[in-house]
Amino acid sequence: MRRCFVLVALCLSACGGGGDTPASDAAVDLARDVSDVPVADAAVCDVGSPPVPEAMLPQLTSTIVIAGGDAGAAPTPSGGDPSGRWVMRSVTFYLPAQAQGQIRPETSTITGTGWMVVEGDRYRIATALDLSIDTAMVGRLRSGQGIRGRGTFAQAGAALTLMSECATMAAAPDGGAPMLSLGVSRDGAERGRLFVTTRGALGSALLVFDMERIP
Repeated sequence: MRRCFVLVALCLSACGGGGDTPASDAAVDLARDVSDVPVADAAVCDVGSPPVPEAMLPQLTSTIVIAGGDAGAAPTPSGGDPSGRWVMRSVTFYLPAQAQGQIRPETSTITGTGWMVVEGDRYRIATALDLSIDTAMVGRLRSGQGIRGRGTFAQAGAALTLMSECATMAAAPDGGAPMLSLGVSRDGAERGRLFVTTRGALGSALLVFDMERIP
């Protein structure tokens, strides 16, 4: 999968010796290959209505940790049926061990909203996220990021492969595209998690979105 979910690439690249300028607002793609997806802005890529009115979407809470040490290993997806109408309640950002001493997790935050609808082999997803990452080298990095897309998907165990029909996107800060994998866990009738793994200058990072299923 190429040019996928570059949400955290700026922060990882900056801590590995990147620039000192915060990223501009951008949205990202969830396509396997950018050449397969019509480039569109948010107004053109209509993903439909969220499971609840926009004003009622819960505000995300966040936890940012560095994997290893006291934090232990990052979780892995367990699979299960992702079908349903989901709102995202919280996100945990697992940074690689190499981020130790370069990113201050206790003073970094991710805020915003997110939702996903999966019906049959089709998905719709939208997030609006604000990152505030406190780094030792270049100070605080702030970036507005998000996902907006729709299409079909294939599932193999816990792994998802998305085939986007429409998505907003942004290139990675270095002009390339980090490697990515997507996974899911169905933790109960009304609970699930979405796992997003991306690769940057310091190695792989993982975002885990805790989601609630809406009737």
